[in-house]
Amino acid sequence: MSTRRTTVRGTIRGMGEQANPAFAAGAVAVPVLALAYAATVGSVQQHTYVHVMAGVLWNTVPPVHTEDWDMRSSRA
Repeated sequence: MSTRRTTVRGTIRGMGEQANPAFAAGAVAVPVLALAYAATVGSVQQHTYVHVMAGVLWNTVPPVHTEDWDMRSSRA
């Protein structure tokens, strides 16, 4: 058994050391730039799409169909 303690600060530091800076920059820059584009010259449909997809990316919630959320579904 290891006697080494893992702290939150150590975990975050480890993730920071392993992170790819290009991916991190892209994960922030791409949604922000897409939202800026949609807000300035895009249609309402493009704005809605970018808004939802940025939320999905940042919250890491995979898109699912709403019928999958209903636990009372009659698909037995």
